[in-house]
Amino acid sequence: MAFLKELASKSAKLQENEVTHSAVATEESKEQQKEKYQSPVKKCPRCETDILEFEFESHLTNHASEILPWLYLGAQRNACNLKELKERIQITHILNCAIEVECYFPNDFVYKKLDLDDVKTENITDLVDDALQFIVKCKDSEKKGKILVHCAQGISRSSSIVIAYLIKHEKLTYEKALSHVKSIRRIAQPNSGFEEQLRKLEKTWISPTI
Repeated sequence: MAFLKELASKSAKLQENEVTHSAVATEESKEQQKEKYQSPVKKCPRCETDILEFEFESHLTNHASEILPWLYLGAQRNACNLKELKERIQITHILNCAIEVECYFPNDFVYKKLDLDDVKTENITDLVDDALQFIVKCKDSEKKGKILVHCAQGISRSSSIVIAYLIKHEKLTYEKALSHVKSIRRIAQPNSGFEEQLRKLEKTWISPTI
C-alpha cells in the first residue's frame, strides 16, 4: 500500500509540473503573438505585399535577389514564376545551374543549362568560363538584357556562379564577392567544394597584389 501511495504522490507532482510548464509556455506564446502583431509593417518593393518587419528579410529570399542592376540570383520558385520574371524584373536570359530543375519557358527567354549537382565533389571549374560567357553576353546585348542565375534553392550552385562572375569581371576577392552576395541574399553559401574551387580561380584571375 505504501508503494502505491508513493506512486500516486509522484504522479500528482508530475501532473502539477506539466500544468506549470504548460502555463509558462502559454504565456510565452502570448508574448510572441503580442510582439508579432505589434511589429511594424514594411511593403515589399517586389510584390507590394505588407510584411511584418521582423519577417521582412526572410520574405525577400522568396524573390530573386538583385546582385547587380542586371544580374539576379534566385531559386526554382523564381524560375517558374513568369509574372516575376517578365513583369517585375524584366528578365531576358536565364542560367539554370541545377541538374534536377527544368527550363520552364524556353519560348520566352534565352536559356543556358548547367547540369550541376550540389555536392562538394562536383567540378564547376570546367564549366565556369562557359557560364560566365553567357552572363557577359546577356550584359553586352543590344537590348540591355537582364539575367537570372538560379538553382533549386538559390543557395549554393547559383551563388557560386554569381560569385565567380564578381571575382573575374568585377575583380572582387572571394571574400568580398561572398560578402556582397550575402548582404543581399543572406542564405547564399557555396558548399565547401565550390568554395575551394572559387578560391583557386581567384588566384588565377586576380593579381596577388590586389
